[in-house]
Amino acid sequence: MLSWLRTPLASIARATPRRFLSASARTCPKCGAPLPTALPACPACRFIAPVAPDTSWHQLLDQPDARNPFAVDRKALRAAFLRAQQVCHPDVWAGQPRDSQDLASAHSALLNTAFKALSDPRQRAEYILAQNGRGAEERDSLDDPEFVMSVMDSREQLEECESEEERAEIAEANRDEMHATVARIKELIGQRDWDAAKTETIKLKYLEGIDAAARGVEHH
Repeated sequence: MLSWLRTPLASIARATPRRFLSASARTCPKCGAPLPTALPACPACRFIAPVAPDTSWHQLLDQPDARNPFAVDRKALRAAFLRAQQVCHPDVWAGQPRDSQDLASAHSALLNTAFKALSDPRQRAEYILAQNGRGAEERDSLDDPEFVMSVMDSREQLEECESEEERAEIAEANRDEMHATVARIKELIGQRDWDAAKTETIKLKYLEGIDAAARGVEHH
């Protein structure tokens, strides 16, 4: 499984003796004030606890995932991320005990990881698939010769481009295919067809490689 899919919750748990607080618990156990986010952190009394290991990134950023975890509201996602960072940013916890500062830093880092993944269609799909036993592996490949040939053709066309107009046409056609692939991933995840969704997610990674080549940037 790719390293960014491994959340650091277990290591946080080992580093602190404090008890976990479920993401569904939205009242501070210390002072009784409402918690402003899914984080176990209270701005009112400076209570902070480790994030429970079973907390999903969707829960962490207040994204409902019951019907289709791929269907993320990007505007609401960003708002939840900024709201949560205001609660746990290390600067906010400066002057507090060292273990509280360490937890705040860990929460902030986890939020960054979750937000980055859920904001990106492919990374979001990879995370959801990993949560359902279909994690991405370095050895993953496609059993679709026609698609692989089309990718090779697109790369060859990019290498042989004689004008920016030609490059732009190839890039636009590829982006259209990327959008169509993302739509298929959304539908397949909604249907809980994990194997087919993984195949489309691998295809999306290939298409992202073409997009990066067209723009002259490195693809990861």
